[in-house]
Amino acid sequence: ADGRCVAIIFLAQLQSGDVRAYALSVDLERIGAGVAFDDATAGPIWLNRHPSDSLSSGRWTCGGMNVIHSAVAGGMDSGYIMYSAWHDPMATALDEAAAEQGGAVATTILLPTTGGAASVTGGVRMCDTDFPPHVFPSLLTGMVCPDLLSGGVCLAGSTGCLADLRVTFPVPVRGVRTGGVVDEEEVQSVAAHLLSAYLSHAKAVAADGDDDSRQVAQGTIPPSIYAARTDVLGAAVFNALRRLLSIRSSPHGLHQSRQQRSQRDLFSSEGHSDAAATISFLNIHCDDTLPSFVNFLIHAGIYLRVEAKDRVKLRDVGEKMVAALALVDRWREELALADSNDAASHTLDDLASNHVSSAINAMLGAGSVAIAETLPGLLADLQRDILGLSLATSSGASSVMLLDVTSALLCQAHTCALRYRSDTSEDLFKLPLDDTNVSTVTCAPWTSEKELLNVYEEQLEKLKAASSSSASVNAGSRDEVHVQVLSSALLDGYRDALDHSFSADNSALIGCYHAAKVLAIPLLRLYDPSDVWPFDLSVDHGYFDGVFDICFDWTWGKKRFQEQLDAEEKEEQNRKRGFDLKPILEACSAVAAGEEGQAEYKYLLPPSIDPPSGLTFPQYVLKRFTDLGLQGVALDLGRLCPSDLAAFVEEDERMADHRWIVRVRSSRYGSARDGLIDVVRDGSGGQTVSDRELTLSLAKLCNGLEASSSAGARKRKGQTVEDGLILVSVQRLLSEQGLRSSAVTTTSVDEERPLRPTELLNLVRAGVTASVRTDPETSIRLCLAGLAVAEVAGRGEEEESDGMATASQSVVRYAAPVWSLAIMSDADLWLSLADEYAAGASGELGIRDDFEAAVATTVLYGVVRGYIEGRQENDVEERSRSSKFDEHDGMATNDIAVGFYDNADIMTGVMDELRAASAANDGNAKALETVLCAAAGAVMG
Repeated sequence: ADGRCVAIIFLAQLQSGDVRAYALSVDLERIGAGVAFDDATAGPIWLNRHPSDSLSSGRWTCGGMNVIHSAVAGGMDSGYIMYSAWHDPMATALDEAAAEQGGAVATTILLPTTGGAASVTGGVRMCDTDFPPHVFPSLLTGMVCPDLLSGGVCLAGSTGCLADLRVTFPVPVRGVRTGGVVDEEEVQSVAAHLLSAYLSHAKAVAADGDDDSRQVAQGTIPPSIYAARTDVLGAAVFNALRRLLSIRSSPHGLHQSRQQRSQRDLFSSEGHSDAAATISFLNIHCDDTLPSFVNFLIHAGIYLRVEAKDRVKLRDVGEKMVAALALVDRWREELALADSNDAASHTLDDLASNHVSSAINAMLGAGSVAIAETLPGLLADLQRDILGLSLATSSGASSVMLLDVTSALLCQAHTCALRYRSDTSEDLFKLPLDDTNVSTVTCAPWTSEKELLNVYEEQLEKLKAASSSSASVNAGSRDEVHVQVLSSALLDGYRDALDHSFSADNSALIGCYHAAKVLAIPLLRLYDPSDVWPFDLSVDHGYFDGVFDICFDWTWGKKRFQEQLDAEEKEEQNRKRGFDLKPILEACSAVAAGEEGQAEYKYLLPPSIDPPSGLTFPQYVLKRFTDLGLQGVALDLGRLCPSDLAAFVEEDERMADHRWIVRVRSSRYGSARDGLIDVVRDGSGGQTVSDRELTLSLAKLCNGLEASSSAGARKRKGQTVEDGLILVSVQRLLSEQGLRSSAVTTTSVDEERPLRPTELLNLVRAGVTASVRTDPETSIRLCLAGLAVAEVAGRGEEEESDGMATASQSVVRYAAPVWSLAIMSDADLWLSLADEYAAGASGELGIRDDFEAAVATTVLYGVVRGYIEGRQENDVEERSRSSKFDEHDGMATNDIAVGFYDNADIMTGVMDELRAASAANDGNAKALETVLCAAAGAVMG
């Protein structure tokens, strides 16, 4: 005391019988007849590290105390620091019971003169310092002396050792995080309290012979544990478990558990005592330490405040220890197999076996605490050691077997870890089995650590290299099981990491996940010809390539004639999914429509995408079928996802010829008609005559059903369709006459490519020239066909031209040669009539009875008559159609007249053609024009 304040330590016995040690400071001015808790300056502090039974029995006593005036909380002169030392005076360095309890403990407490210091320092007022039991088993009583040099105290142990101790209390305010990290000082303090409370409870349980279900005695839990924030408590629980594992993994820590040790000897215990001890410790921790600690937290009411992410970390500790034990057991099995008589071709030689044993011993030599914390790194070292020998060995068989052994060890470790997770998640750790729900579990399990995933990837790469160098891959072999387990472990790990990642940018992780799928699933397909495992993994991990390839192979590809699993086999393997894309596409469409999708296809449903292409699953399927040239299949499956199909066909030019199908399905007949017209507009487009005719017929039907546009627009589009059908009809007529393009190699006109107008006119010219002398009627039909082509060509170029001048020139270019052919068929007659007219028959051509009789048998007369009759029929049909529409409804005609008798330009073109054929000249041109027009007039008259 300094005349103003006194520091007191006193013992209090509770109603439960427990004894507690308290420390407090009291103003001297307030002390009257006695000291009460209410007189304390800042409230009494429970020295909870000291077991009540030891205090009440007198076994543990205070070995001395001292009070040091101290400046705390940023230099403010605000109180005292009291050092008190506690020990068992009878303990020695060789006393195992004392060693288990621990050596001396120095408890340091901040005793402020006012209540301000406690609030400034964030409430951290006590710190416990444990001394090593073999150095400070007990203290020299009263030897807690001030150390003027350090500002702390000096303690003397019964072994003759001295210790200098100085404690400063933290400044950070309680409850505030810095950079997302909890206050480490507070974590350490709460962890120490937690460990002390557990050790007391465990001792009571062991003394009474009870199991872990014993309720924790009331009042034995330090208030600091219940008062801690959840994030501090979670970190403290894990910290306390680490300390507990360290204590229980020491030789003294096994004092009470020696009889519980597993008697399994290490495969090569001589010279590897550390590895053998680690196995014993791991067995104890899995069977006793961890369950006991968790049950203590549960019965003490602490576990309810431990967050799910911290529970996962506790479970991870158990899984890692189980995995390490399983790995050792599997290697023992491999050694036992090597000793059997039937394993001659499946074992390693002594050198390789010893190397593997040494590598496992090295891993175990790191200790149980290291295994619980850094098992992925230890497995990486183990893999590196074993595969390193595989690279160094000259024996191919040994190299393969080392790879096989490494796979077996990794698979066994992973499988047993997952079994432990399944067995303990709900019952012990109070976690859901499906802990991928990010809303309840915000921490990925240890099996998703990148270092462990790298181990699995490396192993699969080695297996892939071995399978590619092997002549054949045997289904049902150990390698198949290894690839199955390692593939599942790798992909599940990446999925867990991604599901529990809160990073704003997961692109790198997504890329690694996809690369893992590309590695694992095609490799698994080599070993599993039934594709059961590869398909399920592809679906469960959203691997679009795998799902499509397997479904394609079994439905359209190389496996379509093989038998899939029957119903009984599916039931045995608990398989409900078949190799069918349809239910997946239906589920995707349902999600796109706002409905709930099937959970079994979760990772294929939108918004899931294929990382390389960025496409959703329906879009990906449509693209893959199009890549394979199976547009028809894409259109058929697209019925199940119409919105995706509609977007896809409009964006992908390879689907341009099929857009009309999707438009018809959605009743967009105008767009469908336009799409069909686009198919034929740019030439042959790879179509045959039969294809062209069908396409135009469908366009005609669509035009008839379309009702959204104006009548004029429908008429113009309809005329375009009719023109295309006219060209097809002309080509069929020419083909019937044996007139075909020189490039045609087929015997059927349906298989010919559609010809352009110029090509058709060339064939007309050839046909008329060949038939003029022998079959005038054929010449007439061919000339009429040529005029029809001229009309179509004229209309087409009129639509494309900027002015009528260009269209008129086109009509002349196409029509004039046809008329000249008809005239040249009877050239002698027409020249004779022209000469008579020039000699004085002017004015009598139109009234001479013999004139019409003279020209009636000519090809020209027949062509004019046929042309005029055809136009008259068209006029009747046109008036009938026009009567159905309002004459102000945008109707517009694009009729093209190709008659020479009413078009001066065409007549000029005809005369030019005749001059070129030496049938006309300047002397008879005028008379010839008059005779030709008179012949046309005779037809019309």
